[in-house]
Amino acid sequence: MTLPWQNVEGFAGIAGVGALALLGIFLILDGRVPELFPTIEFYAKTATWSIVAAIPVLAITFVLGHLLIGSAQLMQGIVLNSLSIDLLSDLIFISKQNDIITQRYLQMMNDQELLSGSAVAFLLLSLGAFSETQNLRQIRSAVYLAASGALVVACTTFAMAVWKSYQAHLLVQSLVP
Repeated sequence: MTLPWQNVEGFAGIAGVGALALLGIFLILDGRVPELFPTIEFYAKTATWSIVAAIPVLAITFVLGHLLIGSAQLMQGIVLNSLSIDLLSDLIFISKQNDIITQRYLQMMNDQELLSGSAVAFLLLSLGAFSETQNLRQIRSAVYLAASGALVVACTTFAMAVWKSYQAHLLVQSLVP
């Protein structure tokens, strides 16, 4: 069995979550320390920066994506536990079923992981946008709208992640005699 991060789709999903979160973190920092981006841009123009920073930034986005997905799953576990859904028992049961059902279950769980991590990344983007309101006074209302939209997307994405877990649980329950 291939682990999610061992294929291109899994890597791209995890790195994508990390990249969204990294953007949110940079926006938060830029909102608090406005001279940060000009300093980064100054160093980014050099060939040395490209060589020294490109791969570590990619690694950081991947690790950050993993951390966010893990922390979001911890939060989601609390929600699922309150609904009396035990995904570990479901996984053990489903692993004894045929390959098609097992693959469908694993796809649902992969979707759930990506959605839950994305929810945290969108939350960071929302906080970053709110942080930028001081720097973007002339378009403050548009920034508030974007930040609020990102917050709505974060909440919706987290709810969809919980829904995916619930669907996976229902799949298992439909097989239990």
